[in-house]
Amino acid sequence: MPPATPGSSTTDSIAVKVTNPLTVARSRETLALSAAELTKLVPGFDLKKALVVDDKGALLVSQVTDLDADGEPDELVFQLDLAPSESKSVRVRVGPRGLFPKAEYKVYGRFVRERFDDFVWENDKIANRIYGPALENAEREPLTSSGIDVWVKRVPELVVNEWYMTDAYHQDHGQGADFYSVGTTRGCGGLGFYDKGKLAVSKNFEKSRVLAAGPIRLVFELEYAPWIVNGVPVSEKRRVTLDAGSRFNRFESTFTQPGRKLSVGLGIAKHAGAQRSFDTASSSLQTFEPLNGGKDGNLGCSLVVSSSLHPAEQQTETDHLLVVPLPANNSVVYYVGSAWDRGSQISDAASWTKETRELSARLENPVKVELQALPSAATWSKRAAELELAAPAPKDIASLPLVSMDSLLRLSARTKDPRYLEAVKKRVDPLIANGTLAGYSADAQDASAFGIGRLLLALQASAPAAEKERYAKALEPLRAQLKAQPKTKSGAYTHSKAAASQLWLEDSYAVAPFLAELATVDHDAAGHAEAVRYLATLERHLRNPKTGLLSQGFDEKHQEKWANPKSGVSAAPWSVTTGLYAAAVVDTLERLPAKHPGRGDLRNILVRLAKAVSSVQDLQTGAFWQVLDAPKQGKNYLEASGSALLVYALAKGVNNHWLPAKQFEPVVKRAYRGMLDKFVTVDEKGAFKLDKVSRMASLGGSPYRDGTLDSYAALETSTNDPNGLGAFIAASLELESPEPVAPLVPAKLEAPKAQAAKQPTVAKPDMPKAEPAKAPIAAKAEPAKAEPARLPVATKPEMPKNTPATPEAPKAPAVSPEPAKPSPVTSATPAPSPAVPAAK
Repeated sequence: MPPATPGSSTTDSIAVKVTNPLTVARSRETLALSAAELTKLVPGFDLKKALVVDDKGALLVSQVTDLDADGEPDELVFQLDLAPSESKSVRVRVGPRGLFPKAEYKVYGRFVRERFDDFVWENDKIANRIYGPALENAEREPLTSSGIDVWVKRVPELVVNEWYMTDAYHQDHGQGADFYSVGTTRGCGGLGFYDKGKLAVSKNFEKSRVLAAGPIRLVFELEYAPWIVNGVPVSEKRRVTLDAGSRFNRFESTFTQPGRKLSVGLGIAKHAGAQRSFDTASSSLQTFEPLNGGKDGNLGCSLVVSSSLHPAEQQTETDHLLVVPLPANNSVVYYVGSAWDRGSQISDAASWTKETRELSARLENPVKVELQALPSAATWSKRAAELELAAPAPKDIASLPLVSMDSLLRLSARTKDPRYLEAVKKRVDPLIANGTLAGYSADAQDASAFGIGRLLLALQASAPAAEKERYAKALEPLRAQLKAQPKTKSGAYTHSKAAASQLWLEDSYAVAPFLAELATVDHDAAGHAEAVRYLATLERHLRNPKTGLLSQGFDEKHQEKWANPKSGVSAAPWSVTTGLYAAAVVDTLERLPAKHPGRGDLRNILVRLAKAVSSVQDLQTGAFWQVLDAPKQGKNYLEASGSALLVYALAKGVNNHWLPAKQFEPVVKRAYRGMLDKFVTVDEKGAFKLDKVSRMASLGGSPYRDGTLDSYAALETSTNDPNGLGAFIAASLELESPEPVAPLVPAKLEAPKAQAAKQPTVAKPDMPKAEPAKAPIAAKAEPAKAEPARLPVATKPEMPKNTPATPEAPKAPAVSPEPAKPSPVTSATPAPSPAVPAAK
């Protein structure tokens, strides 16, 4: 996303709350959010890239329309099913709009020159046609009529084009047919000007053009040449709108100035055997009539207007009329519907009356729509951090949420806001108040204890000189533990004294960055090498050679029940521990000297892991599954903290040019968007929630955790878990840019009226030069110290086919030099919008 410009917002997401005021359900309710409304709320909002996702993060079918053909979109259209009195929330966000599958297109209309200039249109429920100028002079059966024809359908597929091709649509071959008789009547919904029992009507339409062609909404216009009404020439432009799933067209007829007040007669043809009903309750006129004497079933036709027009019933020799006064703006809006008892749920006149009344109720009681601009990453990180600021203090180091505390330190460094640093101090300082680490046991030799060491080093670095000694003293038992910590035969620190033959992937987040930071403080090159060796050993033991994904545990004795008897490795790749390891890799890279030879090892590891997790990214949402390689299997679910940790690590890799941006930036953007869509909610008061955060779980224990799909899928989830929030903050900090948050405001549903690459190789030694400074990817000026570039807040590109990467086997430490210049962000090119059939 481009940087903010004066007068614009970098908000790229808008919450939409839709409420049904009726106590009856509204199936496939069409909503049209106007460009004016959206850009008023969020200046600069790019409607051309607007997408709609539901409250579960699933992409909804939507449509962007340009109703005045000026090249700028006018409205965003989508549909919702609403239960009685139900409220639903969706999110409108920017992202490249690709083509929806053909099966999602439920409307169609075109000018049919080859058949005497007909205009024909349909959706999955109904079909209509109206007559063009060539028919007036047809050699056989010429017809001058502005009446509206009805074609009945049995099937939801779009079929009228096929019927024209076969030219056999007067017989039902299993899809429906043209059984309705129009002639010079009004058919089902034609109009004229009514005066003293007579109707003055136009000839066939002269011009047509399609303004919107699906997948949800068809809009086209017809123009009629002037005809004489009480001695005055009057012309008409008619706009027809038909939505998917509806049995009713919306007609809006606008007339040139007629010179005096007139009444418009909306007509339904008189046919033998028809039941007719003028219903004041729904301001409608309805018929239900047999087709061909009942041989071809029965057809319902209805005309509905607003009750504010106070319609009356009238008759002519050929038509039943619903008569309304022409409004002062010379434009009348009315609805024309039809239903066939052999192709729908409409079985008789009573059910058709019910359907008509339901439409009238929906028109008189529109849904309530409220819009709210949602914050992007900068505000997301701060909102999540507010919850962390209010979190209770831990009782011991085991209950200290390390990811959360580390993220608050990052936020403090970024924003210079002292509250975040103070929040970490308030949680850590009581744990070292008496000169020891609360809850610490040196005898346990628990590798997770090194986690507080990361925090102590950071607090020591930022503390005044008088306080530094206190943190240095608290570090002493951890320094001693490093010397005594058991190692596997391959030389990696084991999980604990009780698990002295085991490596656990989650320990990496506590151990490796602590080793690297401590080595920097102590000017200890051996410590840096130890950190690299530890991470490389974990990968060597825990990496699945087929998938490239990492399991949680390794037992070199192959004795644990969770360990594979042959490999000693636990079964399934858990997103949370994989994310912790990925974060450990980038955090360690960040702490290594610029010329350290181990940087190449870690960059190779990061590339391999990035390829592996990218290949299992969920195609629909962009997020990651609890068990990474088992989408939708058993009780597996999309999980928030693992997704956030992976976003953080991959984004940091891209921002620091450890990962090729062209290959992995789209992965990051999809995943971050997926997190916002799937896991994050903000209520009307601005309260933030992060859902679907898995609880942490060790291997073994009671109840016994065997590292399988079922064991991870059975883990309970929570909302606003501290480590989940911390991971989310870290991810957001890699993508953020500041923006305002707008309040909730009502929205108008009606749109304004129209005015007439090659992948880099990872295989050469580091260059002997210091790392270059990183230029901002999002062209954003940062205060104070220059920091690595931040990815712009991402929009989710159209998902490509999920082609699994072929994992590379771990190799010797040989890497390419880190780039001397930053790679430019490659923004995805949106797919073209669905083609609109040419109108003539």
